[in-house]
Amino acid sequence: MALSVLAATAVDAMVVRVPADMRFMGRHVAGSPVTRFVKRHSSHLHEKWGKGLERSAKVTFDFAHHKAVAGLRPKVHRIMSPGHDPLLGAFYGIRDLMRGEATFFDKDGMKVVVTSDDDPLGFTAAMIRWLCHLFSDAFTKMGLPAPGFSALLPQKGLSPFKLRQDGDLVPWKDIARWMYAEGFDLRHFLTQGLTPATVELFIRGYWLLTRYNDGHDATCRRKLAVMLLASHSLVVGGNLLKVAVTRNPMHFNLAQTLRVGTLAASEVGRLVVKTVGRSGRIDPYCGLQQPPATRRELQ
Repeated sequence: MALSVLAATAVDAMVVRVPADMRFMGRHVAGSPVTRFVKRHSSHLHEKWGKGLERSAKVTFDFAHHKAVAGLRPKVHRIMSPGHDPLLGAFYGIRDLMRGEATFFDKDGMKVVVTSDDDPLGFTAAMIRWLCHLFSDAFTKMGLPAPGFSALLPQKGLSPFKLRQDGDLVPWKDIARWMYAEGFDLRHFLTQGLTPATVELFIRGYWLLTRYNDGHDATCRRKLAVMLLASHSLVVGGNLLKVAVTRNPMHFNLAQTLRVGTLAASEVGRLVVKTVGRSGRIDPYCGLQQPPATRRELQ
């Protein structure tokens, strides 16, 4: 487990880094070579596939300017419209297309809904149109927001970050806009996925080898779940420590944090099911201790 944490931390520090070379608080910060490579070659995919979809998959929430939405401009219009969010857009984007309207969060964090001249679509047509539009935007210069990142736009509370050495603490909504404008997009989110993937590779590989070598049932997944949650949590702790020391929110690894969230939610769900539907005590390796005749049923 320790080896997986060290390897993932090394990947986060040397490969993931920040989206692009930048100066922050008077210091140079090196960008990710992987994100740089992906963005450099994205333009070819956009030329080949994206431009055609731009014309055929127009959406209601693609305004670059609108007098009703304060602060809306081309560089940040996708982060300000949750319909462009790969996660939140499954609700906002499809709903906007079905209603013939557009939802935005302005620079003050206020939700603004504007009407569109486009006719409302049915659910299936709206979902297909939304997916095609996101694909057409994914390989452009600004790309798409990282999944769920638009949720920070309504958050008006102060973050612990400053964007200038002599500046004041900046609200979360402004941190999100700044990070997206500086390159924190879906492509960098995919680069961040290398960190949790490293943990998964080490832990799952170790678990499979030890289970088979020891002659245990490979479907006994309780120990695996504990090891994964512990390892991912330690990596997140290291990442948050780096963010705290550097005071640079660009170092925040969203993909790693989401992985911990999904594992924690799975554990909570398992405990709820156990508490409500079963009785027994928890074995630290193989789940519930039950008579051998009923263990297979539980799995």
